[in-house]
Amino acid sequence: MCSPLQFKVRSRLARLPLYVTAISLTLGLLPDPDARAGNLFPDFILPGFFLDPPSNYTSWEFSKWDYFYTPTDTVGGTTFPQNRNFPNSETLVPPPAAPAGYEVLFVGSDSFGPIGDLTGTPPGPFTYTGPFTGEHVWDVQSHADAVNSGFSGPFSALPTDPNPPMPNANFHAENPTIRQHSPAVVSASRSIYGENDPLSFTVDDSLPFTSNTVVFQFQTAGTEIDPDTILLNYNDGSLKSVAPTDLITERRTIEAGPTGFSFVTRMGAQWDLTGLGITDYTITFEAAEENCSFQDAELNTADAYVPDDGLPTKRDFTSATNDSWSTSSNWEDANGNNLLPADGANITVTGGSSLNIGNSNRNFSLLKIDTGEDFTINGTADLISNSGITASATTSPKTITVNPDMSLEEFNFFTIEENQTVICNGSLSGTGGIEKNSDGTLRLNAASTFTGGIFLGGGKIILANTTAYGSVVNELNQTFVFKGILEVEPGGTLGNNNSRVRIGIPDFESGGVDTSQLNIKGQRTISQPIDFTLGDNPKILSFSETGTGATCSTNLSMAFFVAGIPAFGIDESPPTDNAELAAINPDDSVAFTGTLTGGAADTTLFTSGGGTVIFSGVTKAYLSQTVVKDGTLHVEPSGAFTNQNNVTIRENARLQADANLTLASGKTLHVDGTLDGTGSLTLNGVTVSGSGTINKPATFNAGDTISPGSSTGPPHLRCQPNMGPRHHLRLGDQRYHERPRWTIRSRSRPHHR
Repeated sequence: MCSPLQFKVRSRLARLPLYVTAISLTLGLLPDPDARAGNLFPDFILPGFFLDPPSNYTSWEFSKWDYFYTPTDTVGGTTFPQNRNFPNSETLVPPPAAPAGYEVLFVGSDSFGPIGDLTGTPPGPFTYTGPFTGEHVWDVQSHADAVNSGFSGPFSALPTDPNPPMPNANFHAENPTIRQHSPAVVSASRSIYGENDPLSFTVDDSLPFTSNTVVFQFQTAGTEIDPDTILLNYNDGSLKSVAPTDLITERRTIEAGPTGFSFVTRMGAQWDLTGLGITDYTITFEAAEENCSFQDAELNTADAYVPDDGLPTKRDFTSATNDSWSTSSNWEDANGNNLLPADGANITVTGGSSLNIGNSNRNFSLLKIDTGEDFTINGTADLISNSGITASATTSPKTITVNPDMSLEEFNFFTIEENQTVICNGSLSGTGGIEKNSDGTLRLNAASTFTGGIFLGGGKIILANTTAYGSVVNELNQTFVFKGILEVEPGGTLGNNNSRVRIGIPDFESGGVDTSQLNIKGQRTISQPIDFTLGDNPKILSFSETGTGATCSTNLSMAFFVAGIPAFGIDESPPTDNAELAAINPDDSVAFTGTLTGGAADTTLFTSGGGTVIFSGVTKAYLSQTVVKDGTLHVEPSGAFTNQNNVTIRENARLQADANLTLASGKTLHVDGTLDGTGSLTLNGVTVSGSGTINKPATFNAGDTISPGSSTGPPHLRCQPNMGPRHHLRLGDQRYHERPRWTIRSRSRPHHR
């Protein structure tokens, strides 16, 4: 049997608190929920045995959890309303206090009601018995039971009999239950939110018939449920655990933060239990880390397993006969049957060198290429992708070429592993976006119109043509260069001009070692806003193949923020630890003509590359110290940086300061390369050091110290100083076998101390 095709959870999602959760995490509040259609969105998959009474089934079950609530309860003889336990409520002023560990709210049709930290039975009153003891139990309830327990709605969108009607479904009113094993709160979106602890659950079900299939579907936001923890457990004399036969994952973006996009995620798991004789079972599952919001779930069981009658069943493309999608003998399901894939199935390519989709659109969830060889997808119709493409690692470089156009129905993950390059020659359209992970390369050659953003989480993306996301000014329509290199070729674009770009990784994600780089090619002007995010990993904005020169007219920020919105729910946006501006090759040059803001006194702005980085247009008010690593930093009079912070010029690098340069008291000027240019240099209590050359007019004032050189050899520092009216010039101690050499040209006589 084939193993289930699964997504791995990205731990970075666990780090992002869901600041928007309280107001926008119900599906009805997401943008245009019905304007796009995956398999699990906007509604969960409805198994076929609930619509028509098929001959395959004689017994089945339906249970649904969609809202959370607190029944009317009593503490110290006082009866409280059902919403008293919701902390930090945006609708209650002042917000009610919540007893430690008991923080739940709301109920709806066929939904949750808590038992565990309360005593009493419907209609109540219920008595709060103490803090969280390790478990809440959530029972399915009817509208009538919810009302008797103190819930007042809304019920308008939640008919007792789901829409569309399911006349064949048995509504299981008392069983199953979901046991919650970790502390959590319930947000205004009526979901269980594990802010400080990973959520952990067990579904308990006991059936009056033998179940041969179970379909469990659920929705989360933020941190995802770890797919490796989703297990069905039963006891046939010893405890057995079974992974899903099929597992489908779909995502929609809801917000952006320091670690990228955060998603509403839907997962659907189905088990083929044929022949196991199961009537009692549990399903266990856990969030990967904290900051998971568990929102709703559906459970369906039946006494027969029919492929594709619940979730679409995974297929392997073996290319046993030819390369045609339409030839059934090319396909195998988990039981070895030669069946064409249903729409929305996970697909793994295990054989052949090509797949021809023909002239009919092909809808899939996740497409995995696992041949270990070059592979090509052809056809005149479109690929419709709900989850993305995975290219398995190979021992030598391989190329996967996708020629048909592709529609991204939901947010797509491209996991392109070591030695793999995926080239998309067709246009990418649809309402989804792209996340590229792992060490391989994704290249987009055609003009694309997809409206979601781009997230680079590893390896390389090459944009060789235009992209159109960002037509709406929205934090979801942006580009994240999280880890790896995003390269924009001369004909490529980063979405529309108002699509924001973020470069960098927070410290807790990378430990400061992974590089985040955006490289822009061509003689061109870039005008969209660019931010360097918090964290100490290398963050590089570079330009190459610039011809007579490129221009970056955008306003650059050395701090993550969303215009008009406090970052991450706090009032001030944290500064980045470092940022780097580069002109890659000796004949490259790029002029930064917009503002450059943000940073802090203990952070660093680097310039690098073999070419010339130019500051011009307006003054640069960033607060960071400046380090010229390589090449030339040319500061024109209009582009002066005004922070008066430390300046370092490394060996073989040059700072051509045609603007006036002033350093404040207590700062340092270290020159191992060259500092020149027509602007003046004014030092006020500054330590000057290094083994390079200062060749410009300089004014020394009280407290300045000249201490050039290093332990590697004698210093060579030349300058043309003007001594201030109260100057005291100190020549620092030198520990060399040779005498330090100084050339000081001045009409005033320095006082040596």
